[in-house]
Amino acid sequence: MATCASTPSKKRPLGVIPNEFIVPARVQVQRIMPVWMAKMRWLVLRGSKTPILAVYRHVSASVKDENPIRVMLLGADTSIRAAGEKSIVIVSSRVRRNDSWTLGFQTSSQRRRMYELLKMWIQLSAFLQSLANFESISKSHNSIVYRCHDRVENQRFYALKRVNRVKCWNEVEITERLANLEPLQPYLARYLFMFEDAKDNSVTIAMKFYNGGTLSDQIREFGPVSESTARTVMASLCLALYLLHQNNILHLDVKPGNIVFDSDSSRGFRNLKLLDFGSSMFMTEERPANTAGTYGCMAPERFDGRCGPEADVYGAGVVLYHMLVGEIPFTGNDGYQIMAKNMQGDVHFDHPRWRHVSVPLRHLAERMLAKDPDERITFAEILKLTWLFQTQSKQDLHTESPPFEGHLMQSTPFAFFA
Repeated sequence: MATCASTPSKKRPLGVIPNEFIVPARVQVQRIMPVWMAKMRWLVLRGSKTPILAVYRHVSASVKDENPIRVMLLGADTSIRAAGEKSIVIVSSRVRRNDSWTLGFQTSSQRRRMYELLKMWIQLSAFLQSLANFESISKSHNSIVYRCHDRVENQRFYALKRVNRVKCWNEVEITERLANLEPLQPYLARYLFMFEDAKDNSVTIAMKFYNGGTLSDQIREFGPVSESTARTVMASLCLALYLLHQNNILHLDVKPGNIVFDSDSSRGFRNLKLLDFGSSMFMTEERPANTAGTYGCMAPERFDGRCGPEADVYGAGVVLYHMLVGEIPFTGNDGYQIMAKNMQGDVHFDHPRWRHVSVPLRHLAERMLAKDPDERITFAEILKLTWLFQTQSKQDLHTESPPFEGHLMQSTPFAFFA
């Protein structure tokens, strides 16, 4: 079994918009001289909600050591266009009316790079400036999640998850990786942007907010689900986790609270979305042990620092148990009792509700929740269970368009930052 942890890499994931970007360019601010006469300057782009494009004569150890000779604020009113093979024209009215700059670069690749970067920065600032009513809905040691809505379309909600740049770097890397995995996109939240904030050393992940609540919320309000619904959810969840593993990613915090559905119905269980990759890891033999997760939903071997695909099978088994019974297998008066029972790993099927569960579904739950990871059923085996897909085909489990469609993270090549 693989041993893994969240050791951060030194390289920024390709999809993260940096907090600051510096590039040399010839800047023609007004039409009083040809571009070829403009001197080489340093362009510094920084910020997110109100990004600033500044021109400096020199670049010292820190651009803060000197004052810029020209400044432009970027926003929704900013326009940008290519002007030839090596030039860009950018126009903004946030400081001066119709302030127009022509930026000349040494190579066409520099021009393309800056053009895409400016376009992304403008889109991000326009998005952030359109949001209102930020409300904290979740907080942990390393992250905080805000809910907000569009100022004009106030029924369009978004979630902004701000994570510690150092402690949660693995989550950022994995989110960037997921954005490039076409088969997985229907099972993920609709991600919009990832951007750095140097002030609090964080990275913010912006995504669609799903108003229907989590699977845990729905079970708490309406009670256990029908077997037909349980099969629908398990078919989608197991397929999503199987695809995740095929791409060498472990979720490691599979639970009802990390599952939502993109459905108009208050009890709609189609279009499953798997959330929160804060405990996720890449499969590797070289990384040290890690026990991040949720007590009561973790595979017993996780407490020894071991993790592999079997751990996610166990988490999915906890989801199945919760759907059919209305509670997770391990309960207690406090976190310590839950942790102790979870570490022991003895799952009992003596709850009265199990008497009314069909034999195949109960047998599946027992195999998924086996204490010994080597005895657990695999996702590949689960996906061969024809009775699990009686009401739908694997291809029909999702009906919506994939995440990222029409948004920055799909239209802009992530390799741009390489």
